[in-house]
Amino acid sequence: MSPFLKQLLAVSGVVLYMIGTGANIAYPGVLLQQLRQRDAAFSLTPEHESWIASILGLALISGIVVAPICLQKLGRKLTNQLSTLPAMGGWALLVAARGPAALLISRSLQGFGMGLQAAAAPVSIAEYSSPKHRGAFLATIAFSFATGMLAAHVFGTLLYWRTAAVACGSVYAVSLILISASPETPSYLASIGRREQCRKAYRWLRGRDENSEKELEVLLNSQRRKVGPKLAQFTFYRQMIAKPEFYKPTLIMMFMFVLFQMSGMPWCRRTPCR
Repeated sequence: MSPFLKQLLAVSGVVLYMIGTGANIAYPGVLLQQLRQRDAAFSLTPEHESWIASILGLALISGIVVAPICLQKLGRKLTNQLSTLPAMGGWALLVAARGPAALLISRSLQGFGMGLQAAAAPVSIAEYSSPKHRGAFLATIAFSFATGMLAAHVFGTLLYWRTAAVACGSVYAVSLILISASPETPSYLASIGRREQCRKAYRWLRGRDENSEKELEVLLNSQRRKVGPKLAQFTFYRQMIAKPEFYKPTLIMMFMFVLFQMSGMPWCRRTPCR
């Protein structure tokens, strides 16, 4: 396999997760519409419908808070793997749901997994891909959201809501397989001092040409300086948080998430629009 195909394989697991995220966002429009039918498995009140559509955002915030710790302590690969578990659990609970409480719990699990992946996906894609292909791979995140939304609506139009949930949730199973088949990112391995594993993963992803070897040495040299005791670690993180290149994009991302949630999630109302 060429380095490009290997990078595509490593990135594809994360991209599939983003497709599932798009399905998570769009699925209430499918679910609520079918549960309003007279022969529905159970009925929902308007309050239930509102919570089912919006609780995803509340759970997503908790996942975003936990994500940086997981990325630093567990690594990119394990964080990506773990993020698929609450998502798959949420879809499985949704398929077996017998009332609104199960739906709310399932949506909360999906939101938590989305929060983990919202932070892990850009980091993982950037560290897996070479500078030549990084922009194209990162651009697939928005495309994957749209694809997942389209898939959820297509499945919901053609299938019963439980069957549509199985189809949407199966994306995460394929994502977990592809993530497990990929190595840990070289940047993370270098940051924790596993230099030989870093070289092996980097050469698997980028090849052994002259430019790749130079980039590998730059990566290893940049991680050679270790952070010392706990006090030095605290100082290091405090300085890192104070840097504009850290807090500015973080604040922008938080503002976008809050704006998205405060604007309201799209869901169909009982009364037609006039």
